[in-house]
This record gives sequence, C-alpha cells and structure tokens, in this order.
Amino acid sequence: MAYALILLRKAGYPCVFYGDYYGTAGDNSFDGKKDSIDKFIHLRQTCCFGDEDNYFENENLIGWVRKGNEENDSNAAVVMSNKEYGKIKMHMEDGNLLAIGEHVSNSEFIENYNIIEIPSDETYAVNCIRMNDYVIMPEGFPKTRKILDGLGYKVLETPMSEFEKMDGGLTCLSLRF
Repeated sequence: MAYALILLRKAGYPCVFYGDYYGTAGDNSFDGKKDSIDKFIHLRQTCCFGDEDNYFENENLIGWVRKGNEENDSNAAVVMSNKEYGKIKMHMEDGNLLAIGEHVSNSEFIENYNIIEIPSDETYAVNCIRMNDYVIMPEGFPKTRKILDGLGYKVLETPMSEFEKMDGGLTCLSLRF
C-alpha cells in the first residue's frame, strides 16, 4: 500500500527505500520487491499525471483517479482496501468493472458499469489495478488474463502468492481503484 501512495498519488514524493527494493541481510532478512516496485515506477512514469479526484469512502476504503494533463493525457485509477468487501463509485473513461459472485448481478453496478465477470475459479484475480491502458494483475490466472487481453488492456502480471496466503491482494496493497 505504501508504494501506491508514494509513487502513484499527485502529492506522493517518489522515493524507494534500498531494503524494500534490493532486500536486506541479517537476522531479519527480507527479499527485495524489485519486480513489484518496478511496475509501480513504470506506472508513475507513464500514467500518473495531472489533477487527481479523491474518493475516500471510509477509513478502510479509499481511491483516486489521476486525470492526465495537456502534455500527457494518460489517466489512472487506484483503489485500496484493507477489508474484503466495499465499493467506490469512481468516474472511469471506459466504465469497465471486474466483478465476481453476487456483484455481477448488482443492479447499481449494472446501471453504472460494463460488468466484466471474472471466472468463479479465479476470484482472486479480481484484485487488479488499472492504470490508463495497463492492468496490473496477480500472476497465475490465465482465464482472467485472456479476458483482459481481449478488452485491449496491456496486462502486467506480478507474483502475489505470498500475499494471497494472508488474504492480501493488489487492491489491498495499493491505493486504487
């Protein structure tokens, strides 16, 4: 979550800590998260420009949309949640919404979004982050990847298996949307 705040918000100061990036040694060693952080850096460089609309639903669910500017019309949407369920209605250019389970038939969603149903055996893959034409998704979900490719998104897969064990997802580890 910290690097989404640091690297993707307009007010974020773009810094990356050595130990987070390369890892640390010693009694409390930590493998660096270079690949994941590189994806956030790439998104900052290519998609995070201009003004920002904030959507702070409550202390457990926040999001924002970066709108682009005259020099770069790229836009991005970020949602972060530390709870399993919640919803934020945010303005997106194409109106697509990935959904699972009962959310596929939610009348409020149907009225406001183009519902993209994620297969029931890949529900963890609904935790994606969309940044302009890019979608960051957890690796290992080929059906969802095929759906996103078919919609014309540029897909970046990132390893999430260790976070998944603790019920953490990309949306939980970032501010999205």
